[in-house]
Amino acid sequence: MKSIPILFSALLFLAGPCQADMQWRTIPAAGQMEAEKAALAPQLKELGQKLANDFRIKTADDVTSLRRGLIAAIWKPGNGIPGRLPDKATPGIIDEDFPGADITRLDVKMAKGALSRVFFLRGKGHKCLMITHEGHDEDREIRKKLVDLFLNDCDVLSIAMPGMGENRPPKSCGADHDSFAKLVSEDFSPLQFFFDPTAVSLNYALKNAPQGGYEKIGMFGLSGGGWTAAVYSALDTRIQRSYAVAGSYPRVIMPPGKDVGDYEQSTPELLSLADYSEIYLLASVPGRRHVQINNVYDPYCFDGWLGLSYGQFLSDQAKKYGGSYELMLDTTTNHHAVSEAAGQFIRKDFLGK
Repeated sequence: MKSIPILFSALLFLAGPCQADMQWRTIPAAGQMEAEKAALAPQLKELGQKLANDFRIKTADDVTSLRRGLIAAIWKPGNGIPGRLPDKATPGIIDEDFPGADITRLDVKMAKGALSRVFFLRGKGHKCLMITHEGHDEDREIRKKLVDLFLNDCDVLSIAMPGMGENRPPKSCGADHDSFAKLVSEDFSPLQFFFDPTAVSLNYALKNAPQGGYEKIGMFGLSGGGWTAAVYSALDTRIQRSYAVAGSYPRVIMPPGKDVGDYEQSTPELLSLADYSEIYLLASVPGRRHVQINNVYDPYCFDGWLGLSYGQFLSDQAKKYGGSYELMLDTTTNHHAVSEAAGQFIRKDFLGK
């Protein structure tokens, strides 16, 4: 299992909670690494064994069955991943963050009055497509950084979470995702608000792809966007490579009492069917690749060393089913962000240059 260079803290921690009041940590010196690894080893081994014992995917048929079950839970039996196109496509959008770019705004109308606006940025003759997802943060710099990593080489679909930016939440709810839970019924899952924009805009991009189609399709997200990238890629095998930064940890081994995010992170609609470890595997197979990157010194969430307990296990499982999973624990930043090291790794891994 490869990793971004790892530096260990003098503090023993496995995985921290999501917290509104971020506590900044100083990245420690490299010399503390071996002592920290030795101190954590027994706990990590125990947690890794628990995850392996609870892992429910045993065969290739289990992979197929679980994916179908998740799709049915979200879009209900008989519907499946949406095959429709956006309700409106508006070309010629001007965005000061991307001067001179060819941008089309895609309006995706959804149930309960919700609306998502996805931005399709096109190059000339690009043969790859990258879907970027900025998560909950409405900081334009985050969106720009994610898009800029790929805009010179790929067409890009830029997406934000429900209720963020120009997106309109369902009429009976605010932008607070926890309020979506009241909309759950036998006939409807609010998880559609999170995944319909990706499916519908991807349909549009594929219909308008360069001659010969895209040679490679990827998805890349930070925070809530990392969560979306992991889960959506588990559902839709059109995504060939996916990269989730600071988006989740397996629930089956999270320390008790940890706050693990909004409605979408913890809803039984997903977690009654699959642990996140199983979702990571689905995103990796068949013949695909999923990279999970968590920041060890993240001041907000999904920090710590929990990934060391399961990374190799999932890598081996992905190979078993003809795919690739890689875990990276990034120690080069103490922000809830895509570090320079992570960004360059993702770019090289996807583009091959």
